[in-house]
Amino acid sequence: MVFDGSHLIAVIWKRVRWVVTLFCIVSGSWLHAQQGKVSPYPESDVITDIQFEWPTHTRLAPGSDNWPVTWADDNAQYTVWGDGGGFGGTNERGRSSIGVARIAGDWDQFSAANMSI
Repeated sequence: MVFDGSHLIAVIWKRVRWVVTLFCIVSGSWLHAQQGKVSPYPESDVITDIQFEWPTHTRLAPGSDNWPVTWADDNAQYTVWGDGGGFGGTNERGRSSIGVARIAGDWDQFSAANMSI
C-alpha cells in the first residue's frame, strides 16, 4: 500500500470545515443575540460625554500592552506590562512576556522605568 497523504488531507479538511462551520454558527448566534440589547447599567446623569485630547497622547513603550496600574503609598505608580520591551525598549529590544515598571512624578513631568524582577 502506497500512502500519498491525500487521505490524511481529506480527513483534516473535513475537520477544519466542521470547526469553521461550528464557529460561524456560534458567533452568528451570539451576534444576533447582541442586537437590540440595552446596557445592564442605567445611563449616567453625571457623565454625558467623553472626549480624548489626542495631541497630549504619548507613546513611550511601543509593542507593550496590558498596563494595569496601581498607586502605592510612596506616591509612585507601579504597573505590569506584557509582550514588548516596556519603557525604553521596543517590540524587539528588551522584549519580554511580562515586566514591571515604576512611574513617578506629575502627569506633565514624570519618569518611567522598567524594574528588575
